[in-house]
Amino acid sequence: GAVKDAEIDLRRALELSPSRLEAHAALAEAYMQTGKEQEALVEWKAALGSGHGEAFWYFRYGKLLFDNRQLAEAKPELERALEKAPKENPPPWIWEAHRTLALCLGRTREAIPHWEAFIEHAEKNSPYMTEALRELKAIVK
Repeated sequence: GAVKDAEIDLRRALELSPSRLEAHAALAEAYMQTGKEQEALVEWKAALGSGHGEAFWYFRYGKLLFDNRQLAEAKPELERALEKAPKENPPPWIWEAHRTLALCLGRTREAIPHWEAFIEHAEKNSPYMTEALRELKAIVK
């Protein structure tokens, strides 16, 4: 019920002020929580259409595109998220952005810095650590 109420409130906010990018982002998050991925994609696109979105928004949009097998579309969104993310005191999602971008890039030299950044930022006991090491080894061969 709370998500449905939030959706109603956010829709009303957008009626009053269609340029409220944060309302589009919040609506996208609400849709993602309820499994409405196509609606979430539309709202992320609206939130980021101006190019003034937050790094986290680009990450969430890129991740959702990746999860929906839209790798070519996910790549620039993830790159933008990483460009906008602070270099000092990186956000907690930075490891996942690097991993997802590396997966978008496939076994190419371009993926190497992202696998390395994943290794640097992820928890050392991450279930994806073996994957990262395997992918790096396969690329360097």
